[in-house]
Amino acid sequence: MLHFEQETSEAFLEAVHKLENLSDEEKRELAEAAGQDFDDAEIVELSPTQRLRAMNPMFTTFCLLDLIDRIDTPQIPDLHNADGDELVLCEVRYPLAAGTTADDIRAALAACPELRPSGPTSWNWITREKARCGIAR
Repeated sequence: MLHFEQETSEAFLEAVHKLENLSDEEKRELAEAAGQDFDDAEIVELSPTQRLRAMNPMFTTFCLLDLIDRIDTPQIPDLHNADGDELVLCEVRYPLAAGTTADDIRAALAACPELRPSGPTSWNWITREKARCGIAR
């Protein structure tokens, strides 16, 4: 299934309406530019289903261009907590004392009831209250 953003779907519908409103001469020029023969009688005789099938390449092109734009310039939403404060996504790294092992770190994080492991090397903070565990900050 191809995902369409609202703006892209509106642009697609506008393009379809413009295409349907082309004069026969404009349709002929468009067909010739695409390397196709233009036959007025064939265009008139297309059923609604046949017309939709003929639009498939245009539909796919709009969808793919939209997808490429979203990948090239991703939009990160504004995130806010329950109090309305802006959330800033960040990564924090702390220097560890010499000789600290992964097991030492896991044990310290497991001692915090506010933290839950989400994988072998990451934990989630799952409370609204300030941390009560004895990890130095």
